[in-house]
Amino acid sequence: MTMFVVSSLWLVARGELRAELKSVAKRDARVEMAAEAIQTEDGTEGGVATYDPRLAELEAERSKRRDKSGTDDLEELYTTDLSHKPMVVLAVLSLILGAGIILGLLNGTNPLMMVAIGVFATALIALARSRTKSLDLELPHIMGMEMPIAMAISGLVAIHVVSHIGPGSSNEDLLDMAVLIVLLVELVAISLIGQDRLLDRIPIALDWIVLPLLAGRMLGAVMVEALPYPLVIDPFGGDMIEWEIPWMLLEAVLMLVVLADIWVDRKRESLGRDDWKGSSGRGARSLFVVMLSFGPAGVLAVASALEQGWRYRQPWAVGLAIPAGLMALFAIGNWYEPVLDVFPEVTMGAGLLLLALLALTVPLKGDSWSMMLAVDSHLLVIIVAIAHHATSVLLPVLLIALSTTVWVVGILQLRRTLRAWGLVDLVAAILSALIFVPGIFQPTTLLIALMVVAAELGVVSWLGLRNEAQMVKD
Repeated sequence: MTMFVVSSLWLVARGELRAELKSVAKRDARVEMAAEAIQTEDGTEGGVATYDPRLAELEAERSKRRDKSGTDDLEELYTTDLSHKPMVVLAVLSLILGAGIILGLLNGTNPLMMVAIGVFATALIALARSRTKSLDLELPHIMGMEMPIAMAISGLVAIHVVSHIGPGSSNEDLLDMAVLIVLLVELVAISLIGQDRLLDRIPIALDWIVLPLLAGRMLGAVMVEALPYPLVIDPFGGDMIEWEIPWMLLEAVLMLVVLADIWVDRKRESLGRDDWKGSSGRGARSLFVVMLSFGPAGVLAVASALEQGWRYRQPWAVGLAIPAGLMALFAIGNWYEPVLDVFPEVTMGAGLLLLALLALTVPLKGDSWSMMLAVDSHLLVIIVAIAHHATSVLLPVLLIALSTTVWVVGILQLRRTLRAWGLVDLVAAILSALIFVPGIFQPTTLLIALMVVAAELGVVSWLGLRNEAQMVKD
């Protein structure tokens, strides 16, 4: 084993000289091309500039990559697609990670083995980065992360998941998860060392902590519940070393991830940089943290997404964060029962509040928020109504309220989708009343139901006639 480690490190340090020289020669050729392009631009200043298809292709590629930002430096632009792939490092990493996966499947969890593999992978990556930096080259990237680091993270997560499928494994013995978290934090920290444009690279590093952990957790959960399902964790209900410490460590790392994300956002805003997340991306990130958290980090992530979504006027960031916040509340209820006792009422109250806000988008001219509020109000109200009041009159009453509000807003805001949605809600309300409500065919009850439906149709018809000219244009 010692000979394998030493020979592997020697090969990484000295075994790729020919490939490195080829990469350096290719880089030098691109630098010369950039110098010639600069001279051509200087020579044609005031004249007609020529179109360079290669330059356009490189600009398009750069715009799609998370690890690259826009640049006016032709030399940097011409070397956009250049990288040195360390084949020896990738081969050795594949070997040790593959061996770890096989041993984990055969022998179950082994935190010491994961530590050894993680330390060896770190040494290989450090040597590879040092070699490429000394030659002024870059490593290839996968989803913004350097390939060897991305490969090591993916392999370690695979070892963690497979180890819990093996014989004698338990989803309550999670000391290897604590080791995995430490190794992931260490690897993404290494990816930031010596890099420029940290405000672009830190979010990538944060994603490479959260997303692999979430992917591994979900994969392990659906595979014979080898790992605990999200949102059902009681962090205080097990052994301190094997259960409590791993969950506390995960929660602490998630809180640091959210705080780092907040710092990056504030720093970019202070420098006048554009927002980089987008509406759905911001909400999705909060949802991912919530699914890994047992509560506190999820609440912090949701609060951050709500604040940033409102500040950047991103409806779907807020729209995804609202149900994520209720999921975080449910997760807290697994270890603090009073929260779970009031969860249905809080969810229903949130849904009705969103429905009221949907109605207010008409006088407040908040058309851009209407669709999000309609989706979230339906989601929260209908889920609670079906889960707790499916066979009572409350379900059709709530559907009537949803139908009327959505339909009226659709008419006044000239939103065809909302108008059709209101009609579907009305049909659903009628069907639910006919199927689930006892005594619906009694004369008094049936008369009241028909009066309610007639009132809604009357209001909708009156508003439709009043806004007929605008609706025809729509």
